[in-house]
Amino acid sequence: MASAALTSKQASRLAASLRLGRRVVKRFSPFFHLDLILTERCNMRCDYCFEKGKRPRSMTEETALQTVDFFMNQAPPKSRLCILFFGGEPLLELDLIAKVVDRSNELAQARNQLVSFDMTTNGTLLTGDVLEYLRAKSIKFLLSLDGVGEANDRHRLMANGESQFELVAAKLPMIKRYQPWVGSRMTVCPDGADQVRENCEALFKLGINQFIIGPADGAAWTDESLREYERSLKELCEFYLQQRKKRAPFRMTLFEEGDPAEARERAEIWGCGAGRGRVCAAVDGTLYGCSKLASIVGFDQGVLPFGDIWDGPFDWESRALLNDNTLRRRGRCAKCQLSEDCSGGCPAVNFAATGSIFEPSPEACKLSCVISRVTKYAGRRADELGIKLATDRKSPRPSNATTHLPRTRAPTPEPVAESR
Repeated sequence: MASAALTSKQASRLAASLRLGRRVVKRFSPFFHLDLILTERCNMRCDYCFEKGKRPRSMTEETALQTVDFFMNQAPPKSRLCILFFGGEPLLELDLIAKVVDRSNELAQARNQLVSFDMTTNGTLLTGDVLEYLRAKSIKFLLSLDGVGEANDRHRLMANGESQFELVAAKLPMIKRYQPWVGSRMTVCPDGADQVRENCEALFKLGINQFIIGPADGAAWTDESLREYERSLKELCEFYLQQRKKRAPFRMTLFEEGDPAEARERAEIWGCGAGRGRVCAAVDGTLYGCSKLASIVGFDQGVLPFGDIWDGPFDWESRALLNDNTLRRRGRCAKCQLSEDCSGGCPAVNFAATGSIFEPSPEACKLSCVISRVTKYAGRRADELGIKLATDRKSPRPSNATTHLPRTRAPTPEPVAESR
């Protein structure tokens, strides 16, 4: 890719980065998961959206196909790969999705790889023809819905003033004909913290099967709203356990992400998969650790970019920071009583709050305490009722089933397996 002449400071930094790269590149894992930001455009104006500085621009076809070439070629043969279509609203670029799918499948066949496709969508642009295409190409999608009626539309605002909930609720019977198992990414704001159980139960009755729940980033969480959030999550746990006992088609990712034994095994591993096994390509082809790092402080100034799709990763200092899975830079976390339950916070959220990917905000730590108590409560109640919480690999589940990757070492190539 053509570039302007480097200043002396930039040249010095690049030389240092290359020296570091020669020492550490062999330790870095290939990427197995790609967040592909097809567009910054969106037909909604959610007031809590973590993407800042969105502009009416989309990825060009040339950039999209080059991204696929970079991603597929850097992974070993026989790898199992995943491409997540992201936005903005990715369905505004359905033609581009089709070109990416075709190129990815072509390369996967040539390289003996298996590639799957996921998507996060607000659901408002789903039609019969779109759903038919997604099913034909095995593109699994996750809806963004926070509740029913005003509980959803209070913060999830359509650009044209319509109700997102009403639009998507009317489409749900059609959606389930094409994708019977439907999941929802539910973002909880402080003013709705006391309604989590009610909203999940109501959406379940409408046909949503699985819920990925997380608090709104950067929201003003008071002690009272945190207490309400914890109370409502525990009530939701009781409803979840009732459904598990009845073997109902209902899943709660929050209660199924792991057990204390796994946490103890992970006790010395910190951070998430961003920049390790996961990579994000922004609309201009810049590489980041994940979609949040690309956008949480503005699309024009993402956090720790480490390369681009033409030249690959070349800022080894930035990637080394993302790959630091120790407590060396995490002074507060080293002394925390939750050190075996928490991975140190989302690096993007940390940076937006404190200016460091390693330093969570006090509010984030309080939320982590809530989640720790709730998951321990779920484990105790499940034991009392004789219900197993562990995820069954054979059970149906939506795409993007976790809000973040667990605290694990850099992933190794996975063998080709049967498609979901």
